[in-house]
Amino acid sequence: MRIVVSMTEFWRKETVAVSNRLRSCLLRYHPALLNVFSWPSPIAAHLILAYPSPQAAEKATYDEFQVFLKQHKHNQPSKWLTCFDALTTQHPRSAPGVAQACQVQAQQLARLLLHTLNSKQATLQQLNSLFLQHEDHPIFASLPGAGELLAPSLLVKFGEDRRRFPHSSMVQTLAGTAPVTNQSGKVHLVHFRRSCDKEFRYFSQQLARSSRQQSRWASAYFTQARQKGHSVSRSHRALANRWLAILWKMWQDRTTYDESFHIRQRTIRRRPQA
Repeated sequence: MRIVVSMTEFWRKETVAVSNRLRSCLLRYHPALLNVFSWPSPIAAHLILAYPSPQAAEKATYDEFQVFLKQHKHNQPSKWLTCFDALTTQHPRSAPGVAQACQVQAQQLARLLLHTLNSKQATLQQLNSLFLQHEDHPIFASLPGAGELLAPSLLVKFGEDRRRFPHSSMVQTLAGTAPVTNQSGKVHLVHFRRSCDKEFRYFSQQLARSSRQQSRWASAYFTQARQKGHSVSRSHRALANRWLAILWKMWQDRTTYDESFHIRQRTIRRRPQA
């Protein structure tokens, strides 16, 4: 699983790199293609190959475009006319030499984007197949917002040896979500932890971002951090740090996540002592 997670990350980064370069190329000579479908996606790449120049797009008919949509299984007919209007919208023209060079480059990058998207999807399917077979699958799959990539990626970072991390702080330090504290006399400094597993930190902060949509307490925790004046990135890092402590406890006890139980425990801890 560790090897497949690494390969999935490789294809994710390659997709972003190719997509950004292709987007920059289209902005120079054929920006209409960026406004038709969600970006990046396989159908958007196929659109570039079908209508590689502004002239080809302007000559397109709605009937012809419908055939393209059906061929690539676009199943939202209510949006077809809007997509066609976006495709045929006229933009300022580039110089002929620039447009010709960019057109060749765009077609090459579109084919490369299709390759990276397909490879990423195939690797992700392989990862999920392995994840479903792992005994800790229920633990990590129960995390709100983890999804088909983050859940197995976090499992790989935790590993299988429970003795490796006897305290949650060790996981938080490795992932770089716990800040570094330096104290000497009356001087007390807290700063960002740079020495850590950068990939682990990325996965942890992605969990923090996605969990805000599905977890009530996570959304409230992030909001409170922002109200204290913390930046968005620092607030996500603080939330990720809290999630790692929760996940460590689940991992050690081999239990799945229960939102209602967690909220009850937070309420008990905050209750004033008699």
